[in-house]
Amino acid sequence: MDINFNVQLILLHIIILFTTVIEQVVSADFRFEACKPKTCGDSSIVIMYPFWIKDDYCGHPGFGVTCKNNDLILHTSGYGYIIRQIDYENKSFRVENPVLQDKECPVPLQNSTFSDQSPFKSGFNVQELSFHYNCSNYQPGRFGPFTYPVTSSCARSSSDDKLVSFAIPTPPKDFVMDPLICESLVRVPVEMDAEPSVEPDGQSMDYMLLLKKGFTLGWDKISCVGCEESGGFCGFDKSSVLVCFCKDQPHYDSCNVASIAPGGVVDTPTVQGIVFIYPLSFNLNIEPGNFCLLF
Repeated sequence: MDINFNVQLILLHIIILFTTVIEQVVSADFRFEACKPKTCGDSSIVIMYPFWIKDDYCGHPGFGVTCKNNDLILHTSGYGYIIRQIDYENKSFRVENPVLQDKECPVPLQNSTFSDQSPFKSGFNVQELSFHYNCSNYQPGRFGPFTYPVTSSCARSSSDDKLVSFAIPTPPKDFVMDPLICESLVRVPVEMDAEPSVEPDGQSMDYMLLLKKGFTLGWDKISCVGCEESGGFCGFDKSSVLVCFCKDQPHYDSCNVASIAPGGVVDTPTVQGIVFIYPLSFNLNIEPGNFCLLF
């Protein structure tokens, strides 16, 4: 066998091998690029784990958001809530009820409550505001300063002036209240002050102020600190297991950990090179322990 020919083959393979390895190192993993923090139009709110805006593997299930007219929208509990602020350090975010965007009918017409299975938890002072529509037995002053009159025409089903619509904080379960004869009841979360604000005439403030104020939600999910500190971005694999997307490939926990997460690859070209070159060292009468000198 022509030794010079074999040496040329080995050198050619080495060039191909290292070219491939360099390309793998230089080019970042596509998930690493996809999960980089993003923003929505002109908004300054940063979108990152556990939230995701395009690729669901970049965040936690249930934290998907959309971008519309520079607003970040979270679709949950029957509403598309507008996110006004995200505090990643304290794992909380502030949202606004989208009914305020409807100029013709700025009243909630469907329930929006968060169940125990929801990934979100209500913040401090958040409670439900009950909207009672078209009630026939309403008595003025019945609920004192806690009453929020609802005068929007879209909340009325008839021209009967005796039918009244109003909103009150949802009473505790053990609170006894005379039955109300109303056509419908809708509950939405709001952030209440310790004491309701009362106007000089003794009437409570407009419920719109409560809706405009928004309310805080929080989350309590697996921390991503180790991954982010190592330069990676957290996400989930197909088995809903938390992984760290790094520049080279996915890892568990952080980019500094040697373990490779599902979807990652072993340095295949290097392995192929060793498998290819090692046997040839015997054909060239090169000591197996010294074949690396060819590099």
